[in-house]
Amino acid sequence: MKAIKNLILQGGLLTALLMIVSLPAAAVPVVYLDPAAFNNAIDGSLSQQGFNALVDDSAPGYLFETYVDTPQTYGDITVSSSKFKLHTDPRFVSEGSSAIYAAPANGSMGYGEITFTFANAINALSFDVLDLGSDVDPSTLTLTTSEGSVVVVADFSGPDGNQFFAGIIDFDTTFSSVTFDLITTAAAYQDIVSFDNFQYGNVTVSEVPLPAGLPLYALSLSLLALFKRKKD
Repeated sequence: MKAIKNLILQGGLLTALLMIVSLPAAAVPVVYLDPAAFNNAIDGSLSQQGFNALVDDSAPGYLFETYVDTPQTYGDITVSSSKFKLHTDPRFVSEGSSAIYAAPANGSMGYGEITFTFANAINALSFDVLDLGSDVDPSTLTLTTSEGSVVVVADFSGPDGNQFFAGIIDFDTTFSSVTFDLITTAAAYQDIVSFDNFQYGNVTVSEVPLPAGLPLYALSLSLLALFKRKKD
């Protein structure tokens, strides 16, 4: 009788744990900060947009302080914000002649969050971020897809002029736009960010993230093994 009770207890525990494992986890796009890992996770070619514009050779640096009308369309990407500009300073450009320069959180300066809308829905996007952060306080760069998924791209504090790669892949659905927001403290309100070298598309993904319930499943097996040892 005791053995039967133990068996029922073990079976009930395993059932409960497997039910928890089977509960759907919130689907959030996966963030990649390594370009090799990002490229290895996709199967297919991506479109590219560098937000390059013609520069007036007679007025070097003309675009440096020139704000553009919003929204503005570059190829099949439309950029919209309360205020942004094309930056030609090579310190803030990773590809071509210019990049998008904006301050997604600096509402007091006339800036606001910035949205990139794609002509066709995508599930993979990579981009270069330049000049994020300040020596004063950290800046947190977030990205929200049109499907409502929010991811933290970076939480950074460092010198001006830094540059890094970032990519996101949504393994469950596609999205038609991404909106960047920059969370800063009052002391770091002056933080401005440059975006360049967008690569994007709706591609086959060849890498599946670790299931959220897998560690719990492993725990359930360990507990069953523990019960068995105690019984023996």
